[in-house]
Amino acid sequence: MNDIHNLRRSSRKTLLPPEVGFFYTVDMEHGSEIDFYESICPLFVDIFNISNDGAFLKAGEKIEPKAFFHLQVYNSFDKLWKFFSGKVKWIKKDSTKSGYYFAGLELQPRTEKIKPLDRENIKGLRIPLPSDFEFFRSTKLLGFIPRDAVCSLLNSVTHKNLKAGERLMSQDEVGDTCFLIQSGSCIATVKKKGELHPVGRLREGDIVGEMAIVTGEPRSAYVDAETDMELWGLTRSQFENISQDHPDLRSFLTELVANRFESRTVTAQRKINKYVITDIIGRGGYSIVYKGLHVDLNMPVAIKMMKHDMAMDPDFLKSFWNEAKIIAQFNHENIIKIYDIEDLYRTVFIITEYLEGRALNDLLELFGTISFPRTVDFLIQICNGLSYAQRKGIIHRDISAPNIFVQPNDRLKLIDFGLACPIGTEDLVCGGSLPYLAPELIDGEAADQRSDIYSLGITLYEMVTGKRPYPEESAGALMKMHRTEDIPDPATIVPDLPEEIRGVIFKACHRNPDKRYQDVNEILEDIQPLAEKYGITRKDMPSEKRKMTTLLLVYREENKLAFTKLMSEFSTKAKSLGVIVRAADFKEV
Repeated sequence: MNDIHNLRRSSRKTLLPPEVGFFYTVDMEHGSEIDFYESICPLFVDIFNISNDGAFLKAGEKIEPKAFFHLQVYNSFDKLWKFFSGKVKWIKKDSTKSGYYFAGLELQPRTEKIKPLDRENIKGLRIPLPSDFEFFRSTKLLGFIPRDAVCSLLNSVTHKNLKAGERLMSQDEVGDTCFLIQSGSCIATVKKKGELHPVGRLREGDIVGEMAIVTGEPRSAYVDAETDMELWGLTRSQFENISQDHPDLRSFLTELVANRFESRTVTAQRKINKYVITDIIGRGGYSIVYKGLHVDLNMPVAIKMMKHDMAMDPDFLKSFWNEAKIIAQFNHENIIKIYDIEDLYRTVFIITEYLEGRALNDLLELFGTISFPRTVDFLIQICNGLSYAQRKGIIHRDISAPNIFVQPNDRLKLIDFGLACPIGTEDLVCGGSLPYLAPELIDGEAADQRSDIYSLGITLYEMVTGKRPYPEESAGALMKMHRTEDIPDPATIVPDLPEEIRGVIFKACHRNPDKRYQDVNEILEDIQPLAEKYGITRKDMPSEKRKMTTLLLVYREENKLAFTKLMSEFSTKAKSLGVIVRAADFKEV
């Protein structure tokens, strides 16, 4: 690489992020202008560095070595395209991504006028032209996708013209393509009881039929061109191919689904099987939480949608499903109850009880700190919840102020078990919020109950001081402090801090897991004298209560074989839920 630098006639400017280039090879020796425009095959490429005489690019297709080319490079600062011609000097496969190539170019600035490329003189061109790029830059589409996927997207979308009055989509048809409107407008109508009802108008920059790339479900409305239209289509298979190379693109699916759930249009489908989304509660790093309603029971619920970049990770999803089945059986007053888990829209929805109250971080923002007696009460409840989960072999892995919910009666609930895993699990992702993350997890070591205890110690520090212990301006610096610096003394901020609380913070937050509390019950023992002083009597729940239901089933003798099969299936399902089935026969009824 140094030899290449030494051979360059002028220094290259490194472009961070890369600029977008529009590249196409040309035959400089044969063929007429007509032949040239009929055979052109342009490609959007990433330009990593450039000078007056050379450039380095990455392309999603193989570029022939020694080929002559034209190249337009977009200057994002000036919002202008600069035109070059030249010859390909070398190519090399990208060892990290199949189907991608690096190329070194020899450039010659063009001075003569070149006939601009347009759809009239380039037969069969499907991808955008440089003149279309400014439109794409202004859309929400490019705002949501990662920069390294932009050229792949531009090389995949296909152009479509629609005349006024033509139909783009029909209600109930199964579609596999969504469209981005570049110009013109269209009307969406819904057919109900044989009559068409207009429900909305879509214009430049809007996306039409977006759920096609999420689920491929039937269209929810008719869409007809109100004026002449110019659109760009992206199929589900094209999206899949791009997201294989650029997994971060999957976050765009989250936005598409979220837009549907938060829309108030008639066509919006906000059902998750037997649950209906009614409002949004909040967004987190791994999920979006909605308020919902169980349709049959008229019962309020919370619905957490896992973001697609995590839900579509096979390793994470497998682990999540295995542990979700265990967590769904939890029955403890300090742990949020999981009612259901739904797999829909290419992600996972966790249905939980709906809680009234505030998250602990909201309380801290409102009041600054938590009083000492209330802190001890909260600490006992958190430890009780964690102890119960750990007895079941599960650690939370994301203990933090936002994941501790305080109800109006000061009853605490541990929420957000989306990253929970069995004790000793090697981290599939660096789970948890960085300000609370244990040093061993930053180092990629196995997670156990002591990791939760470290996070609890940071949370306890925050409760009594009103702030977290380490500066958070830089993620790298914060990780280094967790790994190399002891937690600051909270008594320097709160001089009258009870020694029992101070001691718990220091021991829980020891950088060496072996020197921390090895179990949350040890914290309960250390804090018990202070709890008695404050008159706090909350105790852990006894083991889960069991209930009994009696069913009386009456059947005809001729149906005995079918009834026996039914009972066998029922018994198998019941046992998987931990239900004990007992049967007794009566001779006659």
